[in-house]
Order: sequence, then C-alpha cells, then structure tokens
Amino acid sequence: MTDWTQLVESAEGYLDLGMPDEASAELDGLTSECSSKLEVVWLRTEIYMQKRDWLMMRDFAEKLVNAPASRLKKSCRGQKANSYPSWRVRHNSLSRKRCRPKSC
Repeated sequence: MTDWTQLVESAEGYLDLGMPDEASAELDGLTSECSSKLEVVWLRTEIYMQKRDWLMMRDFAEKLVNAPASRLKKSCRGQKANSYPSWRVRHNSLSRKRCRPKSC
C-alpha cells in the first residue's frame, strides 16, 4: 500500500466513524496530483455530504460527472469495465466500495 492510499484508508475510517472533519484533514495531506484522483474526489463528496455542505458537495460531484469515461475506467483497474464505476448508492448515502490503484 502506498502512502496516498494509507491516507485515503484513514480518511475512510474517520468517515465511517462519523468524523468528517478528521477525514478531510487526512486528505489535506495528499499532493495535488493525488487529490485529483477520482477515489479522492469521491471521498470528498462523501465528506461534504456528511457535513451537509451541499454547495461543496455539488462542486466535487460535478468533477465526477464531468470526468471522461476513459478516466473512470483507468481509475478502477480490475473492476468490470461496464460498471460505472463500482461505487453505488446505498442507504441514502454514497457507498465506500472503491478500487485501490497502486500509485499516483
């Protein structure tokens, strides 16, 4: 596991515990290159949803919607090519089921 995936995993853990501020602080430690990864953008969307900051959530969700399909497929190596992407809506919140790329 690379350093950036460790930060993402920590942020996911904080988010699962209902601690969005701590999750956001973990992601703040990422480089700008890693911060633009779809997995990180998706996690930011979840953070702002938990914080009920709808404007920020919308901004990050728009980045996901506007991402080219080729980028979505590349970010989920090993996932089914026809899944968009394997993240799903569950229990009225965004699921945390994601793939883990090996490096930035």
